[in-house]
Amino acid sequence: MKIESYGLEVDGNLALHQLDDTSFLDFMSRCSACACTGGFESICEAMYLRKPVMMAPAHIEQECNAFDVSRQRWWICRGGF
Repeated sequence: MKIESYGLEVDGNLALHQLDDTSFLDFMSRCSACACTGGFESICEAMYLRKPVMMAPAHIEQECNAFDVSRQRWWICRGGF
């Protein structure tokens, strides 16, 4: 599957993008899962679109978000990427 990228394409399955609200929602709607640090907006958008989430929290707020999501069983939790 070809990933459209306006940033850095890491490989055929992973691309890094610059911040853009419209592109974010478009990419999130088409992805099969979300890998993130556990920021509130990313988690909310992923859950709204019924996408599984892999989180590697970087600070306390993200750890709290990851804990809350883990209680909903909507997650994959790792110590790092």
